[in-house]
Amino acid sequence: MSITTSEGMAAYAKLALVSGVTGGVMAELQGGRFGNGFVSAGASAVLSPIPEVAAEGAAGQTVIAAVIGGTVSELSGGKFANGAIAAAFQFAVGRSIAARRTSEASGDGGGDPIPEDLSGVPTDRLRAMMTSSDPADRVGAARQAIAYFKIKVPGARYELRYDGNLKYRGLTELNGGLSVTLGPPAYRSWSQLGATLGHEIEVHVAQFTVDGPMGGKPGEYDRREVSAYEYNIRQSSRFGNSQPEIEVMKNLRDYHLNRLQGNR
Repeated sequence: MSITTSEGMAAYAKLALVSGVTGGVMAELQGGRFGNGFVSAGASAVLSPIPEVAAEGAAGQTVIAAVIGGTVSELSGGKFANGAIAAAFQFAVGRSIAARRTSEASGDGGGDPIPEDLSGVPTDRLRAMMTSSDPADRVGAARQAIAYFKIKVPGARYELRYDGNLKYRGLTELNGGLSVTLGPPAYRSWSQLGATLGHEIEVHVAQFTVDGPMGGKPGEYDRREVSAYEYNIRQSSRFGNSQPEIEVMKNLRDYHLNRLQGNR
């Protein structure tokens, strides 16, 4: 978002207003003045890129946001502590909302911005299988994509499934045995199907085979996802991914990388 355009200026003004009101309410709840909290949180929102540039990880960025908010509060006649708390709260909420929007907009947690384009599917029969309501047809199409793109992990054994209710493109699980489940978003294009299968099989199946289960290790899920999306970006020409598809991969890579840095 650029403040040098009229759209950017309007967006920043809206951001400052909403954040300011939140900060004002927080300040009043702490016994301070609404006005000081409003100014502190509003200014911190406009200056929000500074913490993200100055520090890695959510903890360090939140501390910097708090310092900015506290300083602005003092300069406007309020208490440093009240401004710091309001700004830290505003920054944390903003980060959470941004992360959720990134996840949902990318197709990793709900919606998928990539329009359906089946023009690249090799045959009419395969195109019909990709849009079929029969899970067996969907799995059959996936198996043909595996052969077409030469996707494999030597020595790995897994069950390939399709779940019409799965909101994700793909899901690899270790529950008694390895399984790779595909959801409807994986079938929006031939290139996306190939990239999803590569992501799940050549990366996640390999990770489970070599590294074993995640076991609740902090950041392990995000570490594996960063590796998988880095793979997707590198292999985009192999699968013929469109630029919008590649941008989604980059957004998801960055989303999980930010989460990973926050777990340090």
